[in-house]
Amino acid sequence: MKDSILSDAIRELLYQHDCVIIPDFGGLLLHYQPATVHPVTHLFSPPSKDLAFNRNLSVNDGLLANHIARKHQQSYDEVVSELSLWVQETRDALNATHQVSIEGIGTFLQDEENNLQFIAEKGTNFYKEAYGLPDFSSPAIIRNHTIKKEPLVTPLPPEPSQWQRFRRVAAIFFPAAILTGAVLLSFLNSQSDQKISYSGILVSCNRSTPSQQEKPLSQPVPMEKEESTEQPITPEEEKAPDTTLYIKEEQPETPPPPQEPTPVHTQTTPQHGDPSRDFNAKFKAPDTPGKRYYIIVGSYNTSHQADQRVEALRINHHFDAYVINKSKKGTFRVSIESYLHLETAQTRLETIRETINKEAWLLRK
Repeated sequence: MKDSILSDAIRELLYQHDCVIIPDFGGLLLHYQPATVHPVTHLFSPPSKDLAFNRNLSVNDGLLANHIARKHQQSYDEVVSELSLWVQETRDALNATHQVSIEGIGTFLQDEENNLQFIAEKGTNFYKEAYGLPDFSSPAIIRNHTIKKEPLVTPLPPEPSQWQRFRRVAAIFFPAAILTGAVLLSFLNSQSDQKISYSGILVSCNRSTPSQQEKPLSQPVPMEKEESTEQPITPEEEKAPDTTLYIKEEQPETPPPPQEPTPVHTQTTPQHGDPSRDFNAKFKAPDTPGKRYYIIVGSYNTSHQADQRVEALRINHHFDAYVINKSKKGTFRVSIESYLHLETAQTRLETIRETINKEAWLLRK
């Protein structure tokens, strides 16, 4: 197999998956890294995914072989054979030159102790959401510290209190009231003095002519009546406004009876020969031509729950975890590992029962 075909296939798969396994060689993994800012050089770097290599992930999961077979219209067995030949040639080259490079991926090195090392190639960001975001530098912003003068605030005069307002009103109306009372009192005193003078004149006249006292008065002397300066005021009866609050009670509208939804019968046509594989999941296992033994660690009611379980297993470095199929009861089965041979699967099953899930079991599919 040509190195260009393999490198193109690996790059295409890394944009869609976080793990690509080269059978019998190792797995390439992606780890998310957030955006960073260098404190000294002020270099802004967008979020990215760092590429790493794990030689322990050597089990063929069929992802790389199926991708190359579909793209170049080859059979699955032919691609697997070519991958095995490439792995053998790469190991021979490492033993001879201690260095093998894959374009766009990185360089594999073999040290003196025959340990395989990997150096990822810089300049490639496999994080699709950061596409088109390059690194850039921005100089630090230098701000001049200026003293801001606070504006002078002129205090407003205090508002007069209620007592001060009363004193102002009293200073205006009290002198007027006192003056009005004094004028009225002087007028009443002048009226009373005039009455007293008239009565004295009459008495003196009677005493000077005693003959007139014996004669009866033919006509009664009219008496002056003091006229009142006040006019009677007739009160008007006013009807108080009716302040009673009337509330109209509205009867709540009776809601219409709920209508039962009309059931819609849909018929799902399986897209594959196996109806248990007709579902959509983020970590759905790739199709394989032969039978394999899957170690099942759980069944879930929805594909979303199954994807969450697979994601948790892959975070714990179980990169061979997939959603295998859909059972007859409608649950989605999650496999942590798969093997071609029964003996190997049984050995791993005992270990997984002791460390991860004591109810794990084998499924041949």
